[in-house]
Parts: sequence; C-alpha cells; structure tokens
Amino acid sequence: PYTMVMIDMQLPGMDGIELGDVIRCDQQLSATRLVLLTSQGQRGDARRVHEHGFAAYLTKPIHQSELYSALLQVAGIQEEKSYDDLITCYTVPKQLPNFQAQVLVVDDNRTNQAVARGMLAKYGIEADIANNGQEALEQLTKIAYDLVFMDCQMPIMDGYQATQHIRDSLSTVQNHSIPIIAMTANVMQGDREKCIASGMDDFISKPVDPGKLRKILEKWLANDESNQGQPDSRQDLNVNTEEIDVPVFDYAAMSERLMNDQELIQLIADTYLSDMPVQIEQLKTSVQNEDVEQAAAQAHKIKGASSNVGAMALSALAFKMEQAGKAGDMDSISQNVTALEQCFEQLKSTMEETLS
Repeated sequence: PYTMVMIDMQLPGMDGIELGDVIRCDQQLSATRLVLLTSQGQRGDARRVHEHGFAAYLTKPIHQSELYSALLQVAGIQEEKSYDDLITCYTVPKQLPNFQAQVLVVDDNRTNQAVARGMLAKYGIEADIANNGQEALEQLTKIAYDLVFMDCQMPIMDGYQATQHIRDSLSTVQNHSIPIIAMTANVMQGDREKCIASGMDDFISKPVDPGKLRKILEKWLANDESNQGQPDSRQDLNVNTEEIDVPVFDYAAMSERLMNDQELIQLIADTYLSDMPVQIEQLKTSVQNEDVEQAAAQAHKIKGASSNVGAMALSALAFKMEQAGKAGDMDSISQNVTALEQCFEQLKSTMEETLS
C-alpha cells in the first residue's frame, strides 16, 4: 500500500495522467497520493492535473530542496483537497545556447546522421554531412568549417586516415588545425588514446549524451580561445558491457537524447526503420561472401544506429556479432543472422506501437 506515487508524464503506451486515472478508479488505491512529473509543462496543465486527482505537479529538472518540500506537503494533504491545495513547482528551462558555426558531421550511417543533425539543430547549427573520410576532405577543401564530428569506422577512408590527411600541411583542406571530435561507439580501453594519437582533439561516445554534446560545443566553439586546449582526461567513457534482459525499445533513453522533441523522435524512428532492413541485407551479403571483416564492420554499424534510437536488444545482439567477427568466428555471425532479423521485426512492432 504505497502512500505516494511519482509518475512521469511521458510514458510509452499510457501517459502519466492516464495511469493516474486508472489508479484513482481502483478503490483499493484511492488513498494513494499522486505526483506528476513533466519536462514539458504548459499553461493550463496545473488545473487539468488537479482535475485528474493529482496532489502535486512538478516540472523537471527538479531541485532537491523543491522535491523535499513538495513531498512533505503531499504527505500532509487530507483526502478532500481543493485546487488551491495543488502543489506546483515550475522550473523554467534554461535556454540552449545558439552557436553561429558551420559544422561537418562525418558518418556513413543514415540514422546516426539524422540524430546528429537533429541534436545540433537544437543549438542553431545546421550541419553538413559527409558519408566517409574522402567526402569529408572534399568538403573541407571547399568550406572553412568551424568543427568536425568524425566517426572512426567508415568505408573508403576511415576517421583516423581522414584526420591524418587534414593535419597534413600539404593537403588541400582550408584549415589544418580545425577541431576534430571523434564520434564512435567503440569505447573500449585505448580507443580514446588512438583517436588523440591520430590528431583528433576530443572524444564523444555514441549514442551521444545531450549534456556531453553541449559541453563539447561550448568548449570548442567558444569565442574565448582560453577555453580551448587539450581534451579533459577526466571525461567519462561509457564502456559497453554485456547486459542481461535489455529492453527491446528504450523510449525514455531515445526521448531524452532527442530532448523530448516528438517530431524529431518520429523522424529518427522512421529513418531508422526504413534503413535497418538495408543494413541487415548488407550484413547477410557479407556472410554469404564469407567476408568476416566486412561482416564485423556491418554489425558495428547496426549496433551504433540501434543504440542511438534505444533499440537495446538489437544493439546488444549486433555487438555480440561484431565481437565474433573480430575474433574471426564467421559461424557465430551466421548463426545469429536469423535472430537479428527476428529481433528487428519485434523492435519495429514495439516502436510503431509506442510512437503511435
């Protein structure tokens, strides 16, 4: 018999207010006090929340002192309460900084490209795209960009090779010292050092965390040159580890990454769901050709795109196949292809149902 339930507004399948209605309609739970949490508060929400039986309405991010005060008040509310008793705590969201910059995103994956462009657009940055290192060099010869986000594993020319060409004083790029930020899902021990050794300036792991992206932009696009320098060696690296019972679709993670922008979430989901069958077919072709190196690279690509959209079970399976490929174990990859296709079909159904 819980005394109080704190419910997020944005939940897959049933939103917070709908869940509150179900709880209030159950006589055994009628005494439970409800607190609604939301990151997208709008005018008029407080009255609507009260009409659905909530005792408090808090907007995120919530400060510790405000939460403590709200919980004390909610615990003391009598059953009969008026609109004036509704506890509210509004946090005015901080305006995101707007950067006047030209940014190049170098990545060969459509889903990753769309996620990067969508996240950068939140900061007023309309990014250009290059599909591999060779295209990046061509773009950097034509345009004096302010910053490059560089994927490491790409066909034709990878990120390490492209960076070495950019730093070469004899190459034709306009700015040999342009800040280059490594963007990779390979966050194993030593990967950061490999990126820095190739000439990159900093490192951000995929899937990209919005808070870390903002820090990168503020660090390398700041007007004050004193803020620039060597990368902070204390930056956290989220090393992937094998997990048990990972979710098929982590909507909350995807929504947070895309800053709760529903239109952007739908756009990225549509891009991913249309592109992934193509990626899986390319993996199957590599298996049929018995090209274990290409199969591992393709599994890596599937893993990265999947983690970006919260497709955690598919990402975990692709990671397992990538590791098998690196070990030269083509049999293991081949044995998991059908499971990968089935996992994608389950994911597609779950994503479409959740986002509808």
